[in-house]
Amino acid sequence: MKYRLGDICSITKGGIGIMKAIPGPYTMITLGELDKTHSEYQFDTKAAIIPLVSSTGHGHASMKRVKYCEGKFALGNILCAVIPNDESFVLAKYLQIYLHWNREELLVSQMKGMANVSLPMNRIADVMVNVPNIDEQREIIELEKQLVEKEIEADNLFADQLTQLENLNQAILQEAVQGKLVAQDPKDELASELLKRIKKEKALLVKKQKPLPPIKPEEIPFDIPKNWVWCRLGEICDRIHYGFNASAKPNNSGVRLLRITDIQNNSVDWETVPGCDYSQSDLDNYLLNENDIVIARTGGTIGKTFLVKDIPLQSLFASYLIRAIPSQFIFPKYAKYFLECPLYWKQLYDAAGGAAQPNVNGTSLSTLVFPLPPLPEQKRIVAEIENQFAKTKQLKEYIIANQQATEQLLKALLHQAFEVKENKVQQTKGKVVELTSSTPNWDNLLAEPFEKYAAHPINNIQDIDWELAMMVACMKNKLGVTYGDVGLQKSVYNTNNLQPIFSKQYAFANSNFGTYCHELKEDLKRNPYLIAQKVANNKEVYTVNPKYSKQILDKLSESENKEFVQAINRMLSIYEHPFINKETDKIELYNSVLKIALDENTLDINSIYQGMKDWKINQTKYKTKAEKFTKSDAEKMLKLLIEKKILE
Repeated sequence: MKYRLGDICSITKGGIGIMKAIPGPYTMITLGELDKTHSEYQFDTKAAIIPLVSSTGHGHASMKRVKYCEGKFALGNILCAVIPNDESFVLAKYLQIYLHWNREELLVSQMKGMANVSLPMNRIADVMVNVPNIDEQREIIELEKQLVEKEIEADNLFADQLTQLENLNQAILQEAVQGKLVAQDPKDELASELLKRIKKEKALLVKKQKPLPPIKPEEIPFDIPKNWVWCRLGEICDRIHYGFNASAKPNNSGVRLLRITDIQNNSVDWETVPGCDYSQSDLDNYLLNENDIVIARTGGTIGKTFLVKDIPLQSLFASYLIRAIPSQFIFPKYAKYFLECPLYWKQLYDAAGGAAQPNVNGTSLSTLVFPLPPLPEQKRIVAEIENQFAKTKQLKEYIIANQQATEQLLKALLHQAFEVKENKVQQTKGKVVELTSSTPNWDNLLAEPFEKYAAHPINNIQDIDWELAMMVACMKNKLGVTYGDVGLQKSVYNTNNLQPIFSKQYAFANSNFGTYCHELKEDLKRNPYLIAQKVANNKEVYTVNPKYSKQILDKLSESENKEFVQAINRMLSIYEHPFINKETDKIELYNSVLKIALDENTLDINSIYQGMKDWKINQTKYKTKAEKFTKSDAEKMLKLLIEKKILE
């Protein structure tokens, strides 16, 4: 049965400010993952601990965790303790598990406020919780313990895979600067001749130059091809110098001041970069130009680099950055990839000297040894690096999709346990779930498909082939058009995030035109109820196989499938809005905004549009989602998705 939390528990706010905590023998629960200690305690009991403020703030409602504590403990003043009135009726640990795993629906949804998002205690009191008998509560506690152990195991596995992937990227860069990534072409100009031309050009640009020290044999870390040459970074750059010492204005207008904090994931949202006061001489000395490379010179971001490309407005660069201006005879992207490779990082940290607050200066950067290939080979190397990185990016997306699917699986298992009836057996959408510790096959948990344990959607079809065919029929009926593999892929993702109506769950990755899953592509190709037809430009679209038209229409009209059809039509109603004319582009924008908002757990348009800038694509005219769609279009779509309660 469900009970109001305030009727079965006392709810007490903490009273200690974090800054006032005095280290001592008692645990002090805080909002963060790591707790503190305090010299006194407020509680001597068992309790679930709920945050009273958003974990991210800035107008965004979120909650990372509901904690559990027992014994003597203190509590910060932005949290509250939920203490059962009778532990023989409901266990505090069970409440913590129930509230933690359902926090989005039960707690985050009750937060209010625009800037400072908070959770009122009276709303916590009104939360309804499912309370099974004590024995079942203990079984759920044991099940959650096993699930958490498996979640940690899975997280470690995925973290290891991502680390290996990053190591692979570093290995690719290392091979690139060793001349092992592409073949050498004897027709290329020797790098030694190229270096002479660079020095000659530089002598014309900079009249007084302090000569760089010759490279000693012990400085050469590995062999390079015969047509390459070792030189110093300062030799292939026209200039390496510090940035502009100025204060950022609170508004972002006029000439901007690029700071290291503005550079995220090798990109900059120029609309958010602040302005600054400047003189004409400042513009002459510090104005950024295409193909400049800026380098962080101190602190935790030391060595971080950014290649200036397609800069939309005038900007200076701040004093904690160093600018390197590559010669016109250097392919800028090759220089940038060198500034990400293991050889660069080793030299950088050696130059920083292992200080507590490491920093690097223009002189030490200038003396870094640099493996210089012929100019045509630099371009071939960059093309191959980007080809290899595209593959590792796909692998990374696959790993992350698996991680998300595993998290969903663990959550689904626990949610089923919450719904188990007193006889420990519940008939859930055609499937019997027995609450025992042996329910999951732990040995195969990560490998088995999510749908094996996930609660099935509310429909009586339970056949992915019929479901996909019905979706195609709905699209034809409502919109009068049919789509190919790419359009259907996005529509399956869009619909299932509105309401999980399909009996099979797919792991989608970010791809060229939107979300994509190879398994879904194969399911569409082999679907007996669909046929592929050629249309204009030799493109293929899927339509209902005429042999099954009547059966599909019958299924669409059956009352038991009403929710299934309504969910698809609700999703399709977004496609009918007119602010983007081309139908396929509208679907792609819908899909892109939805995917980023869900992945990043945000409704902030700036964060979403940054995600569109980071989403690389390879279309005829565009390289990112942000190049294809304006921020205004993305904001309109976001507002529409919120208005339709597709995003909340």
